Amino acid sequence: MNSVMMVMIMPLMDVIIVKYNVMIIVQNVIKGFVQNVMKLMAGIQQVLIVNLYVEMELLLRDKNFVMIQISILSTYAIIYCMQCQNGDCLKCEIGFEQDSYTRQCIQICGDNLIVENEQCEDQMIPSYITYCENCQFKCHPNCIVCKFGKCQECQIGYMLIHNECGEICGDGLIIGNEICDLFIQDVNSNCYNCNYNCLSGCLVCNQGICQICQDGYSLDEFQCKPICGDELIVELELCDDGNQIPYDGCDSCNFSCEVTCQQCEFGKCTYTDDDDDPTIDCTPDCKICAQQNICSGCEDNFQLINNQCVPICGDGIIIEGLEECDDGNNLPDDGCYQCQFQCSNGCVDCQQSQCKKCDDSQYTLDIQTAKCLEKIQNQTDTNVDPSILEQQQQTVLRCGENQLLIDSKCVNQCGNGILINQYEECDDGNSFGGDGCSSLCNIENSYKCVNQEGQLSSCTFNRSPEFVLNILSDKTNSTQMLELIFTQEVKLQTELRFDELAFFTIATQTQYLLTISFIQNISTQLSNPKYQISIQFLEPIIDPILQVEVERSIIQNQFEQDLQDYQKSIILGTPFVLPETAKKQLTSIVQINDVMMYSMVSVSSLALLTGNAIMFFNLLDLLQSLSYIKFMQYQFPPHLKEFLNTYTKVSLQPIMNYFQVDQLLAKLNGGTLPYQVSNKSQQKSTANALNQFYLLNAKSCYFSVLASILTYLIYCIIVSESVQEFLFKFYNERDPNSKILKLIDFFQQKIQKKCLQLKFEYFSLGIFKLYQAILHQLIFSTLLQFPNYQFNSAFEIFNSINAIVGLLFVSFVTFNLFTITSAQIKDQRKWKYFYFESKTSFWQVHCKSFQIYRVLFYIMIIVQLMNYPEAQSILLSMLSFFYLIYLIKFKPLQSQFELLKLIFRELLVMLITGTFLIYSFDFSQDNYMLFGWIHIGMFCSILASNLFIDIYVQIQKIYDNYLQKKIKDQNEQERKYYYNQLQSFILNDRDFNPQNKCNR
Repeated sequence: MNSVMMVMIMPLMDVIIVKYNVMIIVQNVIKGFVQNVMKLMAGIQQVLIVNLYVEMELLLRDKNFVMIQISILSTYAIIYCMQCQNGDCLKCEIGFEQDSYTRQCIQICGDNLIVENEQCEDQMIPSYITYCENCQFKCHPNCIVCKFGKCQECQIGYMLIHNECGEICGDGLIIGNEICDLFIQDVNSNCYNCNYNCLSGCLVCNQGICQICQDGYSLDEFQCKPICGDELIVELELCDDGNQIPYDGCDSCNFSCEVTCQQCEFGKCTYTDDDDDPTIDCTPDCKICAQQNICSGCEDNFQLINNQCVPICGDGIIIEGLEECDDGNNLPDDGCYQCQFQCSNGCVDCQQSQCKKCDDSQYTLDIQTAKCLEKIQNQTDTNVDPSILEQQQQTVLRCGENQLLIDSKCVNQCGNGILINQYEECDDGNSFGGDGCSSLCNIENSYKCVNQEGQLSSCTFNRSPEFVLNILSDKTNSTQMLELIFTQEVKLQTELRFDELAFFTIATQTQYLLTISFIQNISTQLSNPKYQISIQFLEPIIDPILQVEVERSIIQNQFEQDLQDYQKSIILGTPFVLPETAKKQLTSIVQINDVMMYSMVSVSSLALLTGNAIMFFNLLDLLQSLSYIKFMQYQFPPHLKEFLNTYTKVSLQPIMNYFQVDQLLAKLNGGTLPYQVSNKSQQKSTANALNQFYLLNAKSCYFSVLASILTYLIYCIIVSESVQEFLFKFYNERDPNSKILKLIDFFQQKIQKKCLQLKFEYFSLGIFKLYQAILHQLIFSTLLQFPNYQFNSAFEIFNSINAIVGLLFVSFVTFNLFTITSAQIKDQRKWKYFYFESKTSFWQVHCKSFQIYRVLFYIMIIVQLMNYPEAQSILLSMLSFFYLIYLIKFKPLQSQFELLKLIFRELLVMLITGTFLIYSFDFSQDNYMLFGWIHIGMFCSILASNLFIDIYVQIQKIYDNYLQKKIKDQNEQERKYYYNQLQSFILNDRDFNPQNKCNR
């Protein structure tokens, strides 16, 4: 029954190989190549024998089931006692005090020392940290995720603005200081800016009910309606001439013209029935133009004199271009006369009421009042009236700036409602500050004041722009990355480079390199500038402070407001700077590690070509696993961090660059590379942040799949019937002794035969090896994008669909792995990958499935717990521990050397990831340096052990081949000796000696 079963499940591939060999045998028989025929016959027998052995091994399998349960207990204790005697602490370390009840050393909050569980000290917190309470960072009350005093995520109804939570006005939720909240914020609704709104014209509003209206409005059913005819133009009124006379240009507060007017523009008739041509204004500023272009009425603020419209001088309104000034009167010697600037008597150079030069013969210039004072000709003249002399002497008396001498007293003119440009920036009629115009008549910060002649200064609040410094990199990095941004759109007043108006210095004397690069440069046009500052420290330093100073009055916002602050500083933290000796040692170790890595790649590639594929794919799995350790969010020392980057050198990125894949993705995205910051990582800088865009991360997976499909098509072409017919025809047309026939014979024996085998193994073995090769990157890309799918553009939709399909594909394969190897009938032909080079018991046959599950959990732990490095360490160490127990207990691989490499790898990975926990504690930089060297040594040990075993296997294989060749040569010599045809003609004298015959 067993033999019948083996015959029935004879693989189709071997049948075709046999058929293929038979065809070649026929060709060799025709050509007379007897030796080739014998080799091919031996090859067919070998195929049958090998497959017979495999099928018999399949039928002899047994099943068992084992449960393993392992737990790990980890404890630790820390005591901060400096002097201990008989178990009692006599003196605690600095920053700690002894608890009178427990007699243990506890940290002191408020001593300006940050120790143990303290996060901050009240007197040490930098300016950018909001709260520090009980030596713990504290954020806004409505913050739900707070890290180092900076809010990362707010409650529902709040939005994150500069690490603070502010109410979202317009979300329909009434929270915080909001009185009301509508989804649509309309100025004409009862709720605007999340506060009760009384519509336009209301002066006093109480909970949406108007109580007092502004001038020009009347209160009607708690609403303010415009008063037409009060000569005040307010909202909804186009004009207001104070009368109800029709056809005078304004009727019912709307523009109107005479009945015969065909086209009325702003109360002026520009086209009538009497004249087909548009009318021409009589004179500028004429309101009513009669026949023959004679003006009969002027615009407001103008008067009709001799049929001409001229400005009304003395009405307090300045008509630009026609009046220099208008002080509301026609009095001389007050600075403005007949609407022209006027200076005091004796002035020979007058500029805007300010005298610049006086007649020196009779007057002297008072530089404080800019007026000309008469010179006292003869103070000893007895004819001079004493009262006049006293008045002149009092006039000479000088008061302070913007003060007048009134009744022998200096009276400040600030707050009188009259703007004096020489001393005042504004004058709102009061001497109170906080309303935009200070008590000294200076414009206050974040205010914009409008000054008009004859009116009080009108000041409105506009927040001044600020520049903000944000740290992007880890504070322990030797190269610190910062960004400089502005809170508003700003512009330059003059063309300057940013490095010409901003100055960066480190407060503490040290050696460093500072580089400024712009993301968005500042210009004379409004924009949102953004700069990135890189500071590379060349020597160790403790808590350096970066100071930034910006030139004054150069950067302004749209309201012409300057920066609120021109200087800012930020604490960078203590950078971890490697000494020069450590840098040299690291360079040497990295070079040695690279040599080992490339040597392993070479050896495993050679093994792949010779048929030992498991060595190559185990190495690929090892290098990919090590390359993802750098995504653990530990504060690794710089030499370890740089060492971990070496495992990314073996990649497809050079091939991607050659085919310009990134340029293609940028073109599909509109000209720039797609960039989506992953929320799975705390790193938000451009340099360190993870880009979760799926296609950008999974591009090597797609390239590998396309290359695999192309290779399969090449196999199909090489073994196609058309190629066979061509070779057969070409073979028959050539001389049997031709050299080209030997090449064809080599092509058929070696290349075609191998391609045929790979073609039929592609869907049972090759495609699963491809999946194993891209598994790390595929799972990493799908999990990093999940669940942040975006559908804002066509390219983002395409990316999201690919990410979803990739996730579904990985899930489908994962859930169906055990169904393959757990089936009652083991179809080794169809699922050769899962049975290839594995043993046959229940736990052993699941080796490939467990290997795929290990990769899945490995990447899932790294991606999903990226912000929790301690959890990553524990789970990764446990994962390696369980897999190590499985390898030692069941020994699933046929190759003992590959099994030994996996055991060494899992043991060292378990130790490395488990001991990463020490980077969560506060040690000195020297200790971190030591821990880093230990971990580097353990990483090198992984590659060294694998390389040693690979070299040993290859040497042993070469030696075995040498012994086999030697034995084969000996057997060949013996065969030639015993089967020599001439030996049958040699006579042995002893055989024909009669005496010998008798002796027998």
